[in-house]
Amino acid sequence: TLDRSSAASDVYKRQQYIPYGQQAIDSVVLDIKHNQVQIIIKTVIGAATLISKMIESMGEQSGVLACMASDSTILVIPTDVNHIEATMASIVAHLDVKR
Repeated sequence: TLDRSSAASDVYKRQQYIPYGQQAIDSVVLDIKHNQVQIIIKTVIGAATLISKMIESMGEQSGVLACMASDSTILVIPTDVNHIEATMASIVAHLDVKR
């Protein structure tokens, strides 16, 4: 017999890929871009909240006012849109990901 709750749990666990270590962070961040107002970061499902916390830990001195995360997307609100390129560069350097 097929235990549906067990099968559903296995599928959920496979989708919940939480990064650990630097190599894993680079593998879960899929894209980083901005539209001159906000920075959007795409991740694999389940990784956005953790990556968002890492970005928020940078603080306002790095140009990050706040972050909001879904399962796979992070909205970064910069402290000053006139310095959005520098803020994005700080995030890329902090996460040590390739663009």
